[in-house]
Amino acid sequence: MSLYGGMGSINDVVLYENAKPLLDENNELQGLLSDLHQLCAGSH
Repeated sequence: MSLYGGMGSINDVVLYENAKPLLDENNELQGLLSDLHQLCAGSH
């Protein structure tokens, strides 16, 4: 759970390819991270 807060946290990760952000992949990553956070926090 400590990975989710503050500067340099896992929420700051942005995926790039050839200096361009990967929009679909970043949206999917954020959704997965949100799901993981909810599971770890025990809220469904």
